[in-house]
Amino acid sequence: MVRRGKLLAVLLAVITVLAAGGCSGKSASQAAGAAETTAATATEAAKDEAAPFRAEIEKEEETTPEGMEKEARAAAGPGAEDCGAAESEAGDKDIEAFAELVQEAVADRDMEALADLAAFPLNLETADGEKMTFADRNEFLKQNPDLIFGDDLMVAIAGVDTATLEANADGVTMGEENPHIRYKKTEDGTFRIMDIRE
Repeated sequence: MVRRGKLLAVLLAVITVLAAGGCSGKSASQAAGAAETTAATATEAAKDEAAPFRAEIEKEEETTPEGMEKEARAAAGPGAEDCGAAESEAGDKDIEAFAELVQEAVADRDMEALADLAAFPLNLETADGEKMTFADRNEFLKQNPDLIFGDDLMVAIAGVDTATLEANADGVTMGEENPHIRYKKTEDGTFRIMDIRE
């Protein structure tokens, strides 16, 4: 309330100076000079009045996710964003390369190659809704390839544009909802197939 009163007083002073300059018969340049001086004083006073608000807003920004992100980028130092972009690009290339391996294994109906790409236990949901979990590689390899490589799955995986794949919280999904193969990065930093749905 007091701050608003001070701001109003400064603005009233500016108006008074402008009005007095017009009535006193001063030249236009003298009146303009006085108005500029008063305006500069008013601007400085307004900045002084706003300083506590700015500090409060800056403090709030630091606690928001955007503020925390800014702080993290500042702490990382210059060029860190470029490194992050390069890291992301490398991650995209890894996603694409793994997807191409999956496509090759599926196209060749190669159980060994698919097992090499899988994490165990591996979940499989067949076209008729039957859910199976393979505890290990040996159990998976005992299965009939026709069970794993259904026609719909083979068509869906062959049709995936590997360059456009992106990871999300569930991993990377090749194909649509049904059929699909989903893989994600494991703790050791490599991609592994987590589930297959026909």
